[in-house]
Amino acid sequence: MGELRPQSLLFHTTKRSYYPLISLKEDVVEQPLVRFTMSDEEVYEVVVENSSGTEKKSQYAYTPIAMVDFVARIQAAALQNVDHLGFNLPWFKAGVHPKIAALRDQLKTKCLYHTFPSGEPWDFILPGTQAEVEGKKPVDYIQIRKPKFEIVSFANCSKPLVQIDLAFATPYEKLARLFPEGILLPDVKSVWVYLQNPYDIDVCLVLNKAKGDWSNYFRSSRVT
Repeated sequence: MGELRPQSLLFHTTKRSYYPLISLKEDVVEQPLVRFTMSDEEVYEVVVENSSGTEKKSQYAYTPIAMVDFVARIQAAALQNVDHLGFNLPWFKAGVHPKIAALRDQLKTKCLYHTFPSGEPWDFILPGTQAEVEGKKPVDYIQIRKPKFEIVSFANCSKPLVQIDLAFATPYEKLARLFPEGILLPDVKSVWVYLQNPYDIDVCLVLNKAKGDWSNYFRSSRVT
């Protein structure tokens, strides 16, 4: 998945020249937060919380498990890479979450920021070179670009979500047997495994059969 550093995990990118670099950091905080740090040290922060004023329970049943249990069971599967990771903020009004709308404006010239081509409020930052970000070189969407970073407005429930989507060379059926407490989605062959955590959020590892890269899907949806 990446390189372990003191109190953090730095995720591997498919090319050394690609940005942004993405890491998970252990820290003492009241609420989990996402910190976007620019090359000039300018910082944007988003707290992963429910600020919608609405409470809604998920339609899905799942039981969070301990990280040690996940680690023990996942040894039976063959992890290939991290496809994408990110966070979901609950929002039940028209349009995207105001914090996400602000991020679009703040980040669009600083990275390869894309909306989802089919119209869902799922924003993605694709890894890219500095020249691609600055428009000095066309973006080659045929290139593998992992991990992508996802920023979602969602109305499924009012509990915020941090998710890491992992690609495996293991069939869906085996992944489902390993984690019966999760949300099992046979139609899309995806297993959502929820982890115990001390915050009022969901932390989910999404397990998928590896299907290759899909950067080309975003060819016409860059925000500039």
